[in-house]
Amino acid sequence: MNLPLFISKRISKPGLQTFSSLIHKIAIISISVGLGIMIISYIIMGGFEETITNKMVGFVGHLQVTKYTLNSTYEELPISKEDSIYQFINDLGYVRHIQGVAHKVGLIQTDEEIHGIVFKGVDENFNLEKFGQVISEGRVINNKTGQPSFEIMISKKIADLLKINIEDEIRIYFIQNPIRVRKFRIVGIYTSGMEEFDEKLLIGDIRIIQQLNDWRNSLVGTLEVFIDDFDRLDEAEEELFRRTQYDLFVDKITDKHIEIFDWLSLVSRNVTILLTLILFIASFNMISVLLILIMERTQMIGVLKAI
Repeated sequence: MNLPLFISKRISKPGLQTFSSLIHKIAIISISVGLGIMIISYIIMGGFEETITNKMVGFVGHLQVTKYTLNSTYEELPISKEDSIYQFINDLGYVRHIQGVAHKVGLIQTDEEIHGIVFKGVDENFNLEKFGQVISEGRVINNKTGQPSFEIMISKKIADLLKINIEDEIRIYFIQNPIRVRKFRIVGIYTSGMEEFDEKLLIGDIRIIQQLNDWRNSLVGTLEVFIDDFDRLDEAEEELFRRTQYDLFVDKITDKHIEIFDWLSLVSRNVTILLTLILFIASFNMISVLLILIMERTQMIGVLKAI
């Protein structure tokens, strides 16, 4: 017979109403609660970080390719899709999707309010299905008819500020020389939960910007590149930068929106500190329980040693 195992079972027998039995139960409960909190915290934090990252990627892509410019405004220099990264895109195994966009600053004027916006024109390759996840009212724009579409999507914050809704028509004054005005119909309202986009971003057809800038249909302002693995972001940026033309610049989403990712990193660091404290307390509880059990069984240990 295994004597240590026999004694251990007798000591920890559930029916025995001893002090050590009570301590044993308390220890199991406290350690289980601590581990449960750790697991739940990691799951919540991981899901929160993944949700924010996916929303950011849905708006701007993992990588943005633009032309070098000393201009700090939203005005962009055109990039030709015919002689840019499209030439070797099939050689890049990590690229999942690529789309051309362009940006232009404008003003929305209603009877009561004036609000500055950034009009983001998207081409027919824009991932509207992914963007549709943040649509709270209406639908996504239809820009695949071959003709310029005057449908737009605005944020819930802008809609509430200007007191406009689905199917309303608005005029946008585009800031250029001379100022040009276009009338659009609102077909969708999105809610991203990120102030940087909700305060100013409108989604429309890139052909509108191409007409305003006198660009050919093959010219875009920015190429947004989506990759299959976020962990390979640095590697993808280095390879894409090495293979692009000398006058093109490749920017990572983590650099372009560094304040958001620094905030996510700070939140993750705080969670790690909290979990470390919980792990320390759980370890301290385990050691305390062992010491209490040993002190309670001092006489029995002495008798067993004497035998």
